[in-house]
Amino acid sequence: MQHKKIIPDGYIHESTRCYISDPRVAKGYDGYFAGQNLFTYDSAVLDRWFVEPGHLIDLGCGTGRLLVRFARRGFTVTGVDLSEHMLAEARTKLLNEQLTAQLIKADICRLPMTANGQNERLLPGSYDYALCMFSTIGLICGGENRLRFLRSVRQLLKPNGRLALHVHNKGFNIWRHEGRMFLLSNFIKSRLGLTEPGDKFLSNYRGIKGMYVHVFTENEITELLGEAGFSVREVLALNRCRDGQLKSGFLRSIQANGFLIRAGIRDTGHLSA
Repeated sequence: MQHKKIIPDGYIHESTRCYISDPRVAKGYDGYFAGQNLFTYDSAVLDRWFVEPGHLIDLGCGTGRLLVRFARRGFTVTGVDLSEHMLAEARTKLLNEQLTAQLIKADICRLPMTANGQNERLLPGSYDYALCMFSTIGLICGGENRLRFLRSVRQLLKPNGRLALHVHNKGFNIWRHEGRMFLLSNFIKSRLGLTEPGDKFLSNYRGIKGMYVHVFTENEITELLGEAGFSVREVLALNRCRDGQLKSGFLRSIQANGFLIRAGIRDTGHLSA
């Protein structure tokens, strides 16, 4: 797979910087997504995928939704986010339930290595499980940078470690007029070398204009995981309401409203299918 080269530090779009630096986004996050079908369904799926308590790291943990859930289940949890406001909300949730977690303000694209080769709080080979949910990987600009991120996640995991992630499906855009306009525009601009296939800019997302998100095809994300040294174990195509699995595989590439993916480190022989 060919990846467009991105200038240094170009992996964080200006709109994403606005998102993570705005305290109102963090304060209103849980209220804004209250009753979100996806959050109910992905939590149930993760409970099934990650059964035995172990050390779990949530990359892009936000306000700590999943940190709290797994800490309740007896997991040792670490949350990483670049937004100090999101981490403050997560810290409050954990304190309110008398749960413990390690919360780290850090750039998920620069893990686990630092200038001297290591990050003493995020050592390679330390984690049994890693999460990257609600299309956090889609906030990273550039295929090369997304690949670098996944390789870093692989470094963080133990030899039998597991990764779960969520991505938005590019093909699902076909069902709305503005989505079809995006697909047409993205096709033209990517052919001209002006952008990457799948790079989308939301007109107004929670008050942030031109919010960047990369949307994936199923082949794109599975190939990217393979390049990073992962073996994909399960891909769940989400139904239109994102409250369950798509029942039919017919036209899956456009019917799926996103994907939940479980992966393990390739060829370790330790993970169940």
